Amino acid sequence: MRTVYPLKTTYAPLDQLAVFCLLWGMANLFHLLSFPYVVSLSDPFSWLVGVFALLLVLRPQSLVLLFLMLCFSLTRTFRWMPDTPNHILFEFVLNSTILLVILYACFSSFNKNRKIPDLDDPALRAQIFNAFAAPARISLLLLYFYAVLHKLNWDYLNTDISCSSVLLTTFGDRLPFLPTNQTAQIGAIYGTLLIEAAIPLMFCFRRTRAAGIFLGLGFHFFLSLHPHDGLYSFSSLLFSLFFLFTPPAFTANLNNLLQPIHDKIKRPFRLFLKVLLLIAAAAILVRWAGAINFAGLLIWCVYGAFVIVVYTVLTVKWPAKESSFSYYFAIRPAALWVFPALVLFNGMNPYLGFKTQTSFSMFSNLRTEGGYSNHLFIPTNLHLTNLQEDLIEIVETDLEELRLYKEKEQYITFFELRRIVSANLNEDFHVDFLRDGQLQQLSVQNGVASQPDLAYPHNYLTSKFVRFRPIDKGACLCKH
Repeated sequence: MRTVYPLKTTYAPLDQLAVFCLLWGMANLFHLLSFPYVVSLSDPFSWLVGVFALLLVLRPQSLVLLFLMLCFSLTRTFRWMPDTPNHILFEFVLNSTILLVILYACFSSFNKNRKIPDLDDPALRAQIFNAFAAPARISLLLLYFYAVLHKLNWDYLNTDISCSSVLLTTFGDRLPFLPTNQTAQIGAIYGTLLIEAAIPLMFCFRRTRAAGIFLGLGFHFFLSLHPHDGLYSFSSLLFSLFFLFTPPAFTANLNNLLQPIHDKIKRPFRLFLKVLLLIAAAAILVRWAGAINFAGLLIWCVYGAFVIVVYTVLTVKWPAKESSFSYYFAIRPAALWVFPALVLFNGMNPYLGFKTQTSFSMFSNLRTEGGYSNHLFIPTNLHLTNLQEDLIEIVETDLEELRLYKEKEQYITFFELRRIVSANLNEDFHVDFLRDGQLQQLSVQNGVASQPDLAYPHNYLTSKFVRFRPIDKGACLCKH
């Protein structure tokens, strides 16, 4: 009788950490495609992120590749500050968490066993995943909390200027079948508030957690189709974090799904990654930002739809028992609470007077400057500094960066004026501005400013983390 041997397969089962690494690596690739202008040969950290993100996607079991990608990503983001989008700053906090957890776990293993840690040890990998997953989950809930809290203002509820109305209207260029009348705009405003409040609440309960993930995937995939730069980058980040709310059995079921079809999808998947690599290379060499961004969107649509289909199949075919609340949100060691605390503090900055940019107030119409707040119930008397009260109106200038504020009828803070002046001392210019109702004049000649205090740059760390948005003279219009 002939012996039949099982077919050999190269499929290596994924654990929870490997699945997250795969998703996290893809998110970093989409960041580069969504913001190709940050990729340049003069900044090696930007394209090194892409190289190691791609390698991580090919080998998601590798802790070394994850570690290197995190190091380069943190360096790239720090160099990018303070001009980073909100979600990139949020990712910066999460990457810091993951990096610290890896270092702590490896050091603890070495201290205990007196030998180099085995990075393939399932116990070590589970320790790393569980340690960073809990603070990342809580941080995501806080991000959603601020997404709703910041929108609770009078200008966001005004259909004439609300960010939801603006986004819905511009959506019509890409999705002409969408209604954009006033009724639809009201639905977009209150529907957005309802969904962004429902998603984190559903994550907190066993019976609604799976549905909450599905709602989040659908909602953010739809938003990612908008032409605004960075939206599919943001969605790819959230798709990665939604995985953290799946039960442990989800990963086992994923392996059950992928193992039989591994050999069939391996070639198309590798081709997909090669296309990503070619596009990233084109971004570096050609720097045709618009084409690269749009090509990234097309690839994202395929990838995002694939993730939604896989999640739907797994949830329907193999419904897994949800874990307890403590499994998802118990942070150990307790020192890791510092990272959700940083997220909490950063979101409170507009109300405390420290900064308004990168405070998770994206597309919210929020205003807290100049002694006036448009928020429904948070007053301005919580400010701990006067940075947001010290406003400048540009009257006349020949410096292009400042002229834009005059043309758009916007105020800026004195903090921002100092930043702009100190950064442009290499050219001669003048500016007349109103401060506290008094007309002041500033001229810069041969690197010397007539007001020396404006020529002195801010502290290095302050300049990296503190930034203020321009302030509209009338109602607060939509800004990212």
